[in-house]
Amino acid sequence: FREPGGSTVAEEIRRVVKTHKMEQLSQSLLFLAARRELVNQLREFRDSFDLILLDRFDISTLVYQLMSPRLSDEEADLISKLNNHIIEDFIPDATVYVYCDPEVAAERTHQRNRKLDAIEMTNDMFEIAKRYEYAFSVLTGRDVVRIDNTSDFHGSERQIYKNLDALFSLNSKTS
Repeated sequence: FREPGGSTVAEEIRRVVKTHKMEQLSQSLLFLAARRELVNQLREFRDSFDLILLDRFDISTLVYQLMSPRLSDEEADLISKLNNHIIEDFIPDATVYVYCDPEVAAERTHQRNRKLDAIEMTNDMFEIAKRYEYAFSVLTGRDVVRIDNTSDFHGSERQIYKNLDALFSLNSKTS
């Protein structure tokens, strides 16, 4: 699953957010609506699967919305409260953070030779990288694995699987 996205409604919200430039509070509220749809769907799956993988979740709210200078303190507080209400007890057991040097990330984006979406156009890669580093430095009570894919883009996938295997003993299950 990915965020925003992962359900029919959330995917439509993703399309809107990525293709329309909008005020930060509006964007944040749409992200939360998409998260609510996804969390409701994930709750249905929780008892059926041993492992659920998400591309982004609540830490992205912290980095992109709550730490944004485009939100007032009151708006950030509102988004934080709504986010906590939406996810309730649905906290990840572990988080894999894939880091890339902002200059390298910008070059890779440029090499893809595609038009930037509305989110990419309004966010400074250097600022986002600093926010993520800060967010992970203050998180407590979570397993956080930091993988640097600056020099080896394809090798990071192997590192992710290796770390997930260590965290969840995926390959140690025997019949």
